[in-house]
Amino acid sequence: MLLSLKLALRNLARRPRRSLTLLLIMAVSIFLLFAGNAILDGTSAGIESSFLRSLTGDLAIRAADPEAYGLFGSETPVIGELAKLPELAPYLDLESHLRTMPEIERLAPQTSGVAYLEFSGYRMPAPLFGIPGEAYFAALDGLVVAKGRPLSAGERGLLMSEARAAEIERLTGRRLKLGDIVQLTVATDSSFRIRAVPLVGITRYPAENTTLERIILLDAGTLRSLYGMGSSTPASAEAPEEAVSLLGSGLDELFSDAADDVSAAGELLDRAGIEAELADKTADYSASGIAGPWHFLILRLRSGVKNEAFRAKLNTEFSALGWPVEAVGWREAAGSSALFVYWLRIIFNVGIIVVSFAGLIVVVNALVSGVLERTGEIGSMRALGAQRS
Repeated sequence: MLLSLKLALRNLARRPRRSLTLLLIMAVSIFLLFAGNAILDGTSAGIESSFLRSLTGDLAIRAADPEAYGLFGSETPVIGELAKLPELAPYLDLESHLRTMPEIERLAPQTSGVAYLEFSGYRMPAPLFGIPGEAYFAALDGLVVAKGRPLSAGERGLLMSEARAAEIERLTGRRLKLGDIVQLTVATDSSFRIRAVPLVGITRYPAENTTLERIILLDAGTLRSLYGMGSSTPASAEAPEEAVSLLGSGLDELFSDAADDVSAAGELLDRAGIEAELADKTADYSASGIAGPWHFLILRLRSGVKNEAFRAKLNTEFSALGWPVEAVGWREAAGSSALFVYWLRIIFNVGIIVVSFAGLIVVVNALVSGVLERTGEIGSMRALGAQRS
């Protein structure tokens, strides 16, 4: 074996052209391996840092569902189809439990949807994040409000990114100002819902990313009204028997003795008062919603807490409590925008391994061929008395 290695190395020196080709193949393979991984590592680290601080948090809590989904809903959302995301339940118990855990520094709930964003002739689809207000910006401190202000608790309004605002201004030729009314539309086969919301701020994310720049942040109440989401309630409830017995055999019997009431015939309805009261109720609905429904809970962990270990702990506790929820990492929460780089790195490494293995076979074959080419020469030298060395 040692003799074959010596002969192979001598062959490299005797045939510099072929040796240079072999060395070049090995050098290129090693360079691609290290350079490619360095680029992908840097990209992945940048995306992770940006997403953790401005989109997904360290962990996200979502409803357990056979079909995986992220903050953007389905991986291929279709505008015009009202795809319902499962809601977190029981939300109040879940939030109370999480707030008692010392590993969690901050948390913020979120709802997700998608709609057409319309303004002065501009009409484009946009992912919608319904947020509780200031708590969202406190949890995701990497998200900066470059112009205007964050949403206050209970306030109706939306925020869009600088890139989205610049695109609107470029395509419409109109300067977008704070307070301008932006229209959101969700359509189905049989109906559609439209909501007009004032612009209260322009956001800036820590890194340029097309996924982040498309997001529209708005109050959770407006998003719920767009999607017809009510308050979280149990799936079904049965009335007690004593209450049902008051109905007798049915509603007809209950009102069988009723007579026409004409006592209010001369009274006038105060339409303005009724509309004002309804407007107040709508404002109350937007301002409320702390109890839900929500689709996600974004968690920021304290320094030193291991994300994966704490995620496993949470899922174990949720299972023991019988809650149909699960904790997921930032990649699962972000969806394809983050998984793309992860799978690209895996595919790249597999490809480099295949190329390196093929290069190794070429190098070994070249070295063995070089030794076999000198078989006759080596045999003649030994016959004339040459030593093995």
